[in-house]
Amino acid sequence: MLKALVRTYYKGNGGLSLVQAIKTGRSKNGKRRKGVGILSYFGLFYLSLLYMWMIYSNFVSQLRQSVGLALISIQGLGLMLSIFFTLTSVDNVLVSGKDLDTLKTLPIDNKTLTLSRFLILYIEVFIESILVIIPFIIACLLNTRFSILFYLLIIADAFVIPFFSAFFMGVFSYLSQKSIVIKRIKTILIYALSLFLVYFMLRVLGKQAGPNAAITLVLNDKVSITNEILILFSLIILFLAIAGLALYFISLSLSRAVAESEGIKEDVKAHSKEISFKKSSVIKALMLREKRIMFSSSSFSTELILELVMPLFIIVIYALMGILGDMSKDIMSIPGIEKYIHLVLWGIILMFYTFNMLSSTSVSREGKDFDYSRTLPVNEKQRVKAKLYFHMLLTIPCIDLFIIAVAIFTRAPLIETILVLFSSIFYIAGISAVGLAIDYKKPHTEWERPQEAVKQNLNGLGAMGINLIQLIIIASLVVLCEIYIKVRVASLIIPSLVSIIFFLIFSKLAFANAKKQYTF
Repeated sequence: MLKALVRTYYKGNGGLSLVQAIKTGRSKNGKRRKGVGILSYFGLFYLSLLYMWMIYSNFVSQLRQSVGLALISIQGLGLMLSIFFTLTSVDNVLVSGKDLDTLKTLPIDNKTLTLSRFLILYIEVFIESILVIIPFIIACLLNTRFSILFYLLIIADAFVIPFFSAFFMGVFSYLSQKSIVIKRIKTILIYALSLFLVYFMLRVLGKQAGPNAAITLVLNDKVSITNEILILFSLIILFLAIAGLALYFISLSLSRAVAESEGIKEDVKAHSKEISFKKSSVIKALMLREKRIMFSSSSFSTELILELVMPLFIIVIYALMGILGDMSKDIMSIPGIEKYIHLVLWGIILMFYTFNMLSSTSVSREGKDFDYSRTLPVNEKQRVKAKLYFHMLLTIPCIDLFIIAVAIFTRAPLIETILVLFSSIFYIAGISAVGLAIDYKKPHTEWERPQEAVKQNLNGLGAMGINLIQLIIIASLVVLCEIYIKVRVASLIIPSLVSIIFFLIFSKLAFANAKKQYTF
């Protein structure tokens, strides 16, 4: 029965999530576009190699200091990554999967059904956590003296880490269905792990690509694996296995409690509240609806909020690691660059927000609620404006914060700072209009997992491409203005003019596409 349930799940969902994440570019008849498919697989392969290379170099540097340090590092990193991957999919697999309602009506024992869902979750997390184990095995093979027992323990560890993580987050998921506090803690945990992962990546990249980079591929002398290390490793694995088993029984008990309470009805309550708005607050009610949808899934909120704060996080980490200071010294050594450094940094900030998918997946994120929303007594202009205002409300404070920080850091003239702040409003509005025009044209509302609405949505890629063209046009015109006109005020008015043109064109297109979607 377990095998049949797992096979049915993957048959209905099209395979592993890792494979689903790159299954983009399907035409109306369901056939893949070969070009997009090849690029997706190549991109995944390249990023996986880059990621494993970073992990490998980090492990080698730790083996130089201590095998114990490297051992603790793999446990910490492995658990962190497996819990992070579990966080993004645990609710969909265990409690909110569309196939669960059907399965619960069948004569299937609750214990068997729960175990099958955990097995699915375990397979997903195991595949992803292998990306940590493989670099560690290679690092040990090249830099430690051979020990068959040590490598057997590594293999056992590869199975135990996702085992513990799956049941640990299973308990978290079931508790979050019964407690709003636990639900918020889980959301905070997602953000914390996401930021720590970025910190880790930037730290390793800083060591490898910074001005004082020193990469060690293989140690000169191989490290010995002592009996103390083997005992420590065995105890860690045993503890994780026993703890995971205990968490499994707790999860079974909690799953029964959740099933008896007839699941969650929060979405229904929120839905009934949102449609009881007054006529004078239609836009506000629609914006609140956008907020509810965005935070209805950790996949939505994590992806989109990290896009907003990522520039700040990267700047802070680079500053703490000293990379920012070294980079600024190298850049400032270029003759005449001091006159343009703040313009370059402002351009980089704008580039970060060019790739924001808040609006370009806004309609798609509604999913099954989209058909229901078409019945609401609201015209298409109010719907588009609400999504536009929501995007601007979240994004403009963030981008303005970075612009002001750059102005203070580089001592940019006040008038130039004001002009760029003014331009950022139109730039964000243009980005939002482009995204809405594309997403309303062909919304991807038929998805099984929330990740599909964002990560597997070609609308986001299309909007990125058009917005990148917008940024290139702005940058090119600014450079030409600096070369030929040589009036800085004129140069900084250009972003506003270009963004206004893009906004006018694509906002009209968004209204037209929205009207088609909401016309029966």
